[in-house]
Order: sequence, then structure tokens, then C-alpha cells
Amino acid sequence: FPSHDTKQISDVHLNHKTNKTRDIIDNLIIFLDKLNQIELDCIFIAGDLLDGLMDANSDELIQYIDFCHYLLNYVNRRNIKLRVVRGTLSHDWNQLEVLVSINSLIAKEGVDIDFKYFNEPYIEHMKDLDLYILYMPDNYANNDAAIALKTVKELLRDKQIDKVDIAIMHGLMDVQLPGIGSDKHKHCSEDIS
Repeated sequence: FPSHDTKQISDVHLNHKTNKTRDIIDNLIIFLDKLNQIELDCIFIAGDLLDGLMDANSDELIQYIDFCHYLLNYVNRRNIKLRVVRGTLSHDWNQLEVLVSINSLIAKEGVDIDFKYFNEPYIEHMKDLDLYILYMPDNYANNDAAIALKTVKELLRDKQIDKVDIAIMHGLMDVQLPGIGSDKHKHCSEDIS
């Protein structure tokens, strides 16, 4: 999509046991600063922003909350869309709701950030970019790829389209790690091409 510039990140894993959250956030901020030279339409976070459940009294939680506020202000200042997909339940848990809550607080101050969070499969039509985008969180339908595919086909039918322009997902494809894991949990690359 040469007329649209988007960036996707995933598997950041804040609150990792061996990589310090502060170091990961500092590197994310360096990455975002480098994006200042590019005119972006959208940033996608495709799951596993977090590595595990955070303790309410941890420094990591405060750092994560600060980063969420920074990220929302960054995309607002640059007029960039932000889309976030829930990753693996045992990593993200429901902690991405922090972004939703902070965005709601900012909205009460009259700031309208183009932010959406997806914890269920969804197809969005970004009218201004004329793009159809599929969002598929991890662990959907108990990791049953056949059910996920059926859901996607229903979403396509509901939108009256036969394909999407971009798929933002967190999960396992059949072309990744061949021979490892159950085929039931692997999305088939031929089904989505």
C-alpha cells in the first residue's frame, strides 16, 4: 500500500522476567522517535504488549501506565490511528484495558484519539484510507483455527466483501514452527490467501 504508511509491532512483552520493562519502554520510545521522520497513517500493536500479569504494587505497572499515556499522546500529537489487538491470554491478560481506560480519561478532557482495541475478531473499514482490516486476537474460540476461519468468513459476508486489505492477528500460522503444536490451533496460510 504505497499511499499508506503503517507500522506494526507485536510481542513487546513488557513485564518480562529477564528483560527490564524500563529498558523495553526506553527502546520503544527511541523507535517511536525515529518514526517522527515518516508520515504515518496507523500504528498496529498485534498482541503480547505484556508478558504476564502485573502486580498492582510493582514498578513495572507504573512504567506501563506511563507508557500507555505516552503512546496515546504520541499518536494524538501526530494524528496517527492506533489499533491494538489482544495477544495471548496468559501474556496480555486483560491488561490492555489500561490503554482503553487512559484513552477514556483523555477523551473526558476533550481530546479525541483515533484508538481502538480488539479482543474479539472484527473487520474495520477505515474509510479515509479505503482499507478493510481484519483484527484477530489470540486464543479466540479456544484456539480452534477452523472456528476462527468460520468467524472471519461470517465477518466478510456481513461487510459484503470477499477479502481484506490487511490482517492484524496474533496466533500461529501453519508455516511457522512446522511439526510443532496441534494443527487444530494453526491458521492455514492457504485459507487466507
